[in-house]
Amino acid sequence: MRMDKNKKLVCVYAGYILLASMISILTGGLKSQLLLGLFIGSLTALINYFLLGFTVRMILGKLKILGVQFFILRYVLYLLTAYICMRIGNSTVIMYAVGAVGLSVAILITYGIGGMKEQ
Repeated sequence: MRMDKNKKLVCVYAGYILLASMISILTGGLKSQLLLGLFIGSLTALINYFLLGFTVRMILGKLKILGVQFFILRYVLYLLTAYICMRIGNSTVIMYAVGAVGLSVAILITYGIGGMKEQ
């Protein structure tokens, strides 16, 4: 992954999160559960994105078994944060999903439909 594309991805994702937070404030009011779910979802998605790049480099290198463990860690991280959001409230889970799915939207905008073909 090139660093200029990562910076662009993070900027597009930050714009998405700001837009989603403004829409949630306008529709649901200034509720801490909504913003907390969006924050947790977006932070988890970004951590998983960069952890994925690190994991792929490990699998393509010599530390294959450690890379597999990091793949499992990524899914455990999603499950743990989703469980925490579920314990907080239903609206938190919905905004968690909005934050997590938003990274896919940002990747689609940054890299396009064809993915990373030019790299």
